[in-house]
Amino acid sequence: MWKKLLNLPRHEHNYAFLLKHFGCADTVRSWFDSTSNFDTQFNCDRPGDGYCSRRICKLPSGKLLAVCNDNEAGCADLPVTKSDIRLHSLNLSKIAGVIAELTKDAFIYADVQAIGETISCIRIGHYMPRGTIRYPVFLGVAIYDGDTDSVISYLLSRDKPAIMLLPSIEDVPQAKINAIKSKGSALLGLQIMQGDGLIDSEKVTEALKEFFEAHKDPDPKVKCKQFNAPSGATWEKFIFEWQEEQLLNDERTQKAHKREVIIITCGDESQRYEPADLQMLNQKTKEPTLQWTLLRSFIQNNGIIGWGDQAAADNVKTQKKELIKKLKKACWQTDDPIPYVKGEGYKCRFICRVPENTL
Repeated sequence: MWKKLLNLPRHEHNYAFLLKHFGCADTVRSWFDSTSNFDTQFNCDRPGDGYCSRRICKLPSGKLLAVCNDNEAGCADLPVTKSDIRLHSLNLSKIAGVIAELTKDAFIYADVQAIGETISCIRIGHYMPRGTIRYPVFLGVAIYDGDTDSVISYLLSRDKPAIMLLPSIEDVPQAKINAIKSKGSALLGLQIMQGDGLIDSEKVTEALKEFFEAHKDPDPKVKCKQFNAPSGATWEKFIFEWQEEQLLNDERTQKAHKREVIIITCGDESQRYEPADLQMLNQKTKEPTLQWTLLRSFIQNNGIIGWGDQAAADNVKTQKKELIKKLKKACWQTDDPIPYVKGEGYKCRFICRVPENTL
């Protein structure tokens, strides 16, 4: 199916051509818009390897005939109607909309939009595998000669990683595929992701997961235990709960001490974090860093630290930058979790909780 779309010989096609190549599938036929133009040539259905074409003739009665141009071919005249010879043009937005709908279970969120740089490229949405980590997903279909090259050039010109879907990538040179990979992007063929219908959601999910896992870590210096954030999760959906665990120091002294932990919850997912899990443990002293102390202060103060607070004077100005970097990495988020709010101070976008018996 997708290869047929890839191999269309020109931009506009008559109705008979569409039926011949795509059958009576309403979904596929809906991808083509009816134009005000009419075809003047029909291909003959000549058996064997021979090829000839028909010209459209209008009879005195007003009826139309498709007459073979080769008098020796013996092709019978074919009665046609204006509907048969009306030309249809490919509508990429319609195809993109169908793909966006069929891939929503693979965490592609619809955002069908034409791209100005090339007429053969449509953004169908964003792939969001974790939290607000997102990659634009585009559809490219060659309408005119050279369109495939322009689509690939557009993908290579992007500064940030993206995914381009093509009907098939069999004819794309390996050198260009390698160049796209080196930019952190991916070129995927719909032909290999087709199932019983137009798209097999499981095959799409597998291809996108492979892309995500192979993608270069944007901040490899930050080593955090990463939360299994649901797709589309935002900071407002996270809950940070500070707790203290009573422990015994060792069997000899039986001296009790406390261990601080933070329970992070988002939707049905919940994970326990110690300072080392967020790279907030001093390796020499084995004590929590000032970033952990700052995070504890935020949670204990209902998520707000104002300019007049002692915590702000001691920690916020110097530690907030490193703190948000690690929280963003752990929770698969891309925006600031603790922005400055005029009149209030630094305010957490996530929900902060402290058990009553620990206050």
